Amino acid sequence: MVDLQLRELGYLGVTETLCLLDLQGARIAEFPTTLHVRILGRSKMKVVRTIFGHLGNLLRMRYMRRLIDRNAPLGLQAATPAANIDQQGTTVETKINSRDTQ
Repeated sequence: MVDLQLRELGYLGVTETLCLLDLQGARIAEFPTTLHVRILGRSKMKVVRTIFGHLGNLLRMRYMRRLIDRNAPLGLQAATPAANIDQQGTTVETKINSRDTQ
């Protein structure tokens, strides 16, 4: 099980979840969905606040990626982020895959 400490909720929480899972080396698959146009009412999403929130998330994730790359052993920066290897040397992706097959 991957432990994620989310800072964002709502619209930003989904992208933060995906970014944190990616930083930990988890395998991410596409789940196709269809969004329908709203017929009644208006969206409660604050567009400008959400845009700036996503930009802030991107900057924070970029900073976290740089920290991971800086602390990773030489030669592993691009191939395997240091955050996805636990103390036994097993990758998070391996744990997720083995859990899915049980």
